[in-house]
Amino acid sequence: MSGNHLDVTVDGLPVKALVDSDASSSVVFEKFRRYLKKVTFPTHNHTVLKFANGSYVHPKGMCTLKIGISGRILPFEFIVLPDCSPDIILGWNFLKKPLELL
Repeated sequence: MSGNHLDVTVDGLPVKALVDSDASSSVVFEKFRRYLKKVTFPTHNHTVLKFANGSYVHPKGMCTLKIGISGRILPFEFIVLPDCSPDIILGWNFLKKPLELL
């Protein structure tokens, strides 16, 4: 881990993911999802996300990505956003997942 970035693999592709413990959900940029050729499925109910700057966004859907971290591969659901920088943000829902596996 370097600063707030973590070297992971996403479906086998090396990626620097932003780690954001203030984000309740993990998200992936739509363009990156298309690059990975992942299928999008509908979000639960009418999900709207609020960013730290106060703006709101409607997700494009959800997708499952295989995240490789410390030699383990974890399939995990990500919210797909139309615009996001960087390509992938690991939020609190992902950060607590490895703790559940211990």
